Amino acid sequence: MGKQNKVFLFTDGSCDGNPGPGGYAAILKKGRWKKEIVGSIPHSSNNRMELQAVISGLSAVRPCSQVKVYCDSQYVVDAIAEGRVMEWQNNGWRRIRTLEPIKNADLWRNYLSIVQDRKLSVKFHKIAAHKGHQMNERVDFLARQAAKSA
Repeated sequence: MGKQNKVFLFTDGSCDGNPGPGGYAAILKKGRWKKEIVGSIPHSSNNRMELQAVISGLSAVRPCSQVKVYCDSQYVVDAIAEGRVMEWQNNGWRRIRTLEPIKNADLWRNYLSIVQDRKLSVKFHKIAAHKGHQMNERVDFLARQAAKSA
């Protein structure tokens, strides 16, 4: 088996109002190579845009890659790191205690499908927003611009 592709992914989502016009951005980086992915949706929420940024970035990665995701969304990072996404899936996309439907279940299903189908090894790292990290500042700028143009 060949050497696994290792990629860094920086993501951010934004809404002009919450809910409101939404934008998302992802930057894939490997060595000097860099690819920016930007999109918008006319009506969305901030959490949906944060998750869409991750999905869009992972969708652009070669299968069987190792991906380190740097994300400033507590919502996204905690849901994955604490195993909530798998609990929600196992519970029919409902909360464990209240049985309320999970918000953004369509996007969470999409996320899991991409990771599984593409055989990705994904590790999430929480990054502080608006603290001068060059890549985080860039995806923030791109996501805000996309939300304004949605």
